[in-house]
Amino acid sequence: MISSSQRCQFFVAAPVFCVALGGGGCGLVPHGCSTEARPAVVVEVVDSTSGGPLCNTSVVAREGAFSSVLQEFPASFSPPCVHMGPYERAGTYTVDVSFGVRSKSVSGLRVERGDCDHVVTQHLTVALDP
Repeated sequence: MISSSQRCQFFVAAPVFCVALGGGGCGLVPHGCSTEARPAVVVEVVDSTSGGPLCNTSVVAREGAFSSVLQEFPASFSPPCVHMGPYERAGTYTVDVSFGVRSKSVSGLRVERGDCDHVVTQHLTVALDP
């Protein structure tokens, strides 16, 4: 018998498995599992003096040879100018933030997998000095 958590793992890793078992209760979305892609890291960049959001910043998440430029969401998003990514990738990241000549790196940001093999999103606020 395959448990719900095993179905979730198989659903993410090998969707054909459910078909091979004749459905076996897998359905399109296993019990308790969702199909959205979750970001490993959510980064909010703020000014260290005012605490206000800094928009149009560059944020890169790195792990070894892997790097990903995080997508910035617009000022109308809440919180404004937040960056997200990489999606569904666990690891231990260094996050590099830059805004003009201002920059900061944060290392050791650990992202793990949780239920249904989704990443557990880590939230980070980076305050850049003037």
